[in-house]
Amino acid sequence: MVRSPSSDLRALRAQVVTLAGGLCEWPKCGKHGEEMAHLQHRQMGGSRKVNTIDNVAWLCKFHHDLLDGRTSMDRFELRTLLNVYLGVQRRSQGFDA
Repeated sequence: MVRSPSSDLRALRAQVVTLAGGLCEWPKCGKHGEEMAHLQHRQMGGSRKVNTIDNVAWLCKFHHDLLDGRTSMDRFELRTLLNVYLGVQRRSQGFDA
């Protein structure tokens, strides 16, 4: 049986919600997630390969809007992201953050 694109998206959404435990995956947020967000968007006429578990996140509305540029980032959000990023980079290089 051939699956429709909408059933594929529903399955992907269910998978990302399960992996996130229903919570926003933005670093240090922990609010209830509400929306599936694409990390890399499909451009007009682009590939459906963007609809994969590696390219989506479960986010609260605020952080989905932030990711997509519909709201601006305040200093706290920027500082949090920078700290998380630096911690991941340093751990990957063998340093404890």
